[in-house]
Amino acid sequence: MRVEQRMSQLAIVRHGSYAPDRGMLTVPGIYQMKRLGRRLLETRKTDQGTTLILSSTAPRALASSEVLSGVLQAPIEEHAELWSDGQHPVRLRAAYDVIQEAGRRADLVIAVTHL
Repeated sequence: MRVEQRMSQLAIVRHGSYAPDRGMLTVPGIYQMKRLGRRLLETRKTDQGTTLILSSTAPRALASSEVLSGVLQAPIEEHAELWSDGQHPVRLRAAYDVIQEAGRRADLVIAVTHL
């Protein structure tokens, strides 16, 4: 009998503060993501095996994911389904499917998005 691994924790994260004119995280935005990464390290279960960061393809989300990855030492996967704005439609079912599939591979899934 095959037992599938299920995620035990899910964190849905909005990107850090950024400068819209440059499309980059600001210094406070970088600090926000580092602080969040340390907080996630403190709160995740001690038996937590794997962490996976899912990022929208928006540059500010990717930059936020990179900061989190540096703190958590976790891989990042990019998914266009996690990006919604005036030019990218909301695709909730597709985003849900991405998160659910990741949950089969990781104990802690972090989705950096603004759906």
